[in-house]
Amino acid sequence: MSRIRANQITNQSADGAPTVQNGLVISGVTTSTTFSGSGASLTNLPSAQLTGALPALDGSNLTGLSGVSVANQADNRLITATGTTDALNGEANLTFDGTNLTSTVSGNSGIVVAASGNNAPQIKGQANRGAQNNTLLSMHGVWNGTDVAMVDIQAGPDTSNKDDGQIGFYTRPSGSDMVQRLHINSLGGVGIGTNNFSGQLNNEVGLAVHGSSNDNCRISITTPTKSNSRIGYYGLSNRFGIDVHNGFEIRDAEDSYATRFKIDNNGYMTNSQPYAYFRFNSHSDTGSLQKQTNVNTVTVQNGMAHDGSGRFTVPVAGKYLIGSDNNVLDNSDHYCAVYINGNNYAGMRYQNTATNNTGNVNVWKSSSRTCILTLSANDYIEIYVKGAQDNHNWNQHFIYLIG
Repeated sequence: MSRIRANQITNQSADGAPTVQNGLVISGVTTSTTFSGSGASLTNLPSAQLTGALPALDGSNLTGLSGVSVANQADNRLITATGTTDALNGEANLTFDGTNLTSTVSGNSGIVVAASGNNAPQIKGQANRGAQNNTLLSMHGVWNGTDVAMVDIQAGPDTSNKDDGQIGFYTRPSGSDMVQRLHINSLGGVGIGTNNFSGQLNNEVGLAVHGSSNDNCRISITTPTKSNSRIGYYGLSNRFGIDVHNGFEIRDAEDSYATRFKIDNNGYMTNSQPYAYFRFNSHSDTGSLQKQTNVNTVTVQNGMAHDGSGRFTVPVAGKYLIGSDNNVLDNSDHYCAVYINGNNYAGMRYQNTATNNTGNVNVWKSSSRTCILTLSANDYIEIYVKGAQDNHNWNQHFIYLIG
């Protein structure tokens, strides 16, 4: 015979709910329309016994989810703990949103990350320094189960420097392993074909290019309408060179892109070197050196200046080729000198005596001299002659910047 044994039951009135102070064990099926009360809880419920629709749950009190997924198959959105699921497929989107997210991945599977307000969305990878290759975050492109490209955000090899951040870009050639093709180090240096280039750049920002196995290394430059131009080391011919089409120019962007140096399509070199070419008219002999001021012809180019009275000023510092050629006819000694900044420069003096080896004093006396001088910007040059100066056809001088 069944029996009920209770220590205490209260609220036994017709409309009251009984209270069982020491608990209630029911082995059969219990049907209840509500379950409530302060501190009420359900514990030790086998998952197989939870059937039918569940009411809405307050997620703030859900803990201990392990290896489970809650998937909404209707719109392919997924909330997951540590398990895996095929709920995202086809043109599915996984969205982590801030406030009022409207961005989507149109027409493809993808991940949308958004942030509220003026905040920037972030994806962070955090790993210990002992992680493989010091990789903190890795993004892979996979085709038919094989990685074909990836980007790694890495910490540097120096374990004492935690701020030594680097980025590596990898690709996989057909039938080969993944190879790093582009590397950016913590200083901003970029390596193409190499990730070990700090020595080449001396720890400065720059570009290091490492060639392929056939010892070629090239930078190719093209436009939609122009042929290929290349700069690099050509290992098969053991030379470094520039392959260009239709010439090569160096221009000054600060001066309306004026050409400073040019090699045309025939290989001829043209440039804008400062130079001057000048000739003086004849003058009489005064018996001493006198400055040549009676200018007959003068040409000054590319910054070289002439004051109108025989003084020529160089525009920039450099090495200049200077030449002087004079001819006199009288019975006195012939002496010619080039003055630099008002001083007689010994290396450009030349002279003839009044007589030749036959004792004839009335002979033509011709002499010339060239030299290379290092001048500073705004140094000036003047020509001095002793003796009766012949006409301009025999009296010529030049200045030319060679580098």
